[in-house]
Amino acid sequence: MPYLGFFLEIIRTLAGPDRLVTVTPDLVRDRVKLSSTDIEDAKVTDFIKDAEAAIEEETDRSIDYTDCSQAEAAAIKNLV
Repeated sequence: MPYLGFFLEIIRTLAGPDRLVTVTPDLVRDRVKLSSTDIEDAKVTDFIKDAEAAIEEETDRSIDYTDCSQAEAAAIKNLV
């Protein structure tokens, strides 16, 4: 199983039922200990979209960062 697919399965198991969430620039900045003065929303959103695309490529799943499971959101935030 590809690395990201394996990672998503572990997080899905730990997170419990899928609840839909949105990955926002603020959530990502919080994850990496940055503020909005360090990096603007547009740049963080570009990183989020790149992470989303990488996960889709690796897992053959269609993911929407504005409406995704907690496991998918965690994977996106970890890749940014």
